[in-house]
Amino acid sequence: MSHNKINVGSAGADAQGVINVDVQDLSDVTITTPQDGQVLRYNSASSEWKNQFAGFESLFAGDGASQAYSTSSASSVLSGSVVEFYAANLINNISDAQVTSNLDWVQSVTLGEGVYIVEAVVGLTFSSSSGVASYRIYSGASPFGSSGIVGYDDQDVGSRALGRVEVATGNTTSITVRLTSSTSANIISAQGNRHAERGFLEIRRV
Repeated sequence: MSHNKINVGSAGADAQGVINVDVQDLSDVTITTPQDGQVLRYNSASSEWKNQFAGFESLFAGDGASQAYSTSSASSVLSGSVVEFYAANLINNISDAQVTSNLDWVQSVTLGEGVYIVEAVVGLTFSSSSGVASYRIYSGASPFGSSGIVGYDDQDVGSRALGRVEVATGNTTSITVRLTSSTSANIISAQGNRHAERGFLEIRRV
């Protein structure tokens, strides 16, 4: 006597030849802790369908609060310095994003596999009308996307850095914003509130 050996994904037939298939039994579907409102979305990095919330998953750090940059853990505004973003009310709907912060100042965000659009605006202050700084978004030690620029006057805040990054299956990356040049920037203790009021970091999984 032979048995039905037909399988659908990881689901096999019972003794009566009946196959009960759940969607996660399919070889190109991975479902992790399903929640109400989630849908299956194709992830080209892993060649799989995965459960995610409908619409974009996003993270936003930037309260527009009157908070002095001196309350952050930043120690420098020189070229190479990591810029922190104030977010007492951090919005994080990216299911596997890990945020590193101190006293509500976001320092870095670790992202899992996927494709992301990242943008940032920096609002540092300067001691001279010729003061200016440029900045970029980094994935680990590597910059990506376009540069942003911030200058002396308030109207010189808003030239954002913007880029796209793809994280391969099984990998993670740490996202930071770093200054790439800096001229006449006020020292940390004299930075004031402008960066917290006008600066932000936004990440969208697409």
